[in-house]
Amino acid sequence: MKQHLSNVAASVRQRLLSLSQKRGEEFQSLLVRYANERLIYRLAVSAHADDFILKGAMLLYAWSPYPFRATQDVDLLGRGEITAGRLADVFRGLCTMKVADDGLIFQSDSVRVSLIRQEDEYGGLRVKLQARLTAARIELQVDVGVGDAVTRPSLIDYPTLLDFPAPRLRAYSRETSVAEKFHAMVDHGLENSRMKDFFDVWALSREFAFEGAALASAIASTFDRRSTAVPETMPLAFTPQFAEDPTKLKQWKAFLVRSRVAMEPPAFRVVLALVAEFLQPGWDAARTRSQLRSSWPAGGPWTYLTR
Repeated sequence: MKQHLSNVAASVRQRLLSLSQKRGEEFQSLLVRYANERLIYRLAVSAHADDFILKGAMLLYAWSPYPFRATQDVDLLGRGEITAGRLADVFRGLCTMKVADDGLIFQSDSVRVSLIRQEDEYGGLRVKLQARLTAARIELQVDVGVGDAVTRPSLIDYPTLLDFPAPRLRAYSRETSVAEKFHAMVDHGLENSRMKDFFDVWALSREFAFEGAALASAIASTFDRRSTAVPETMPLAFTPQFAEDPTKLKQWKAFLVRSRVAMEPPAFRVVLALVAEFLQPGWDAARTRSQLRSSWPAGGPWTYLTR
């Protein structure tokens, strides 16, 4: 049995190495992505599947045949009562559950849970754990948020790197993902260092179509749930003060290097202008609670419907 397990793990490692060389991706990053994929597979086939919704940058792999940018973490929205103790039990259980052999050993004794976003009214918990593939140790991180509103979550088959069963689980809609990122832009103001949000919304608006009513509804629900007023005037994030701030420009350049983005964006100020153009009709409709009868084709601009 040990020889069989060793052979499967060695085969998986070699296939991932070949894939990383073919794609020109860092092997360690691909290892993390593979381990994340198999971890959410275990979650998807567990008794806890309905308690979590996939969100965050991992969804970029599900929405596009190529990733917009690299990511190392899993983001989930927890439903119901999510405590540190319960979350630790859930993930320790995932580590030991029996599934089709994918070469990975998730170490249940490595599971640690800590509080994150302590200033956030709705809180969140961070799970850290380790997995092994042959001799390779893989550090994993899962952030679990609570309390957020989700517009039209969908059931998706998450794409796999190799020919193992695909995780089927509920996931955020693109509209909800955009709404949460817009909320962060508004909420953090000039202190915002989350350059990934600007890039992601720009990339999503370039690659995908959106319905105005769905986007406005997602923005309204997100701001309501977080007890934040939808802005009446242009948010600071879309002003020259933000676009020309030396610290923001430095953070933007560092993000592009660190994230190994697959889509080359224009200058930072242009990205901000394009994001504002995409978002403004949605936030105006969300603020006034009016119907946004419009559609956004991939790349824009908004097309307004007439009766």
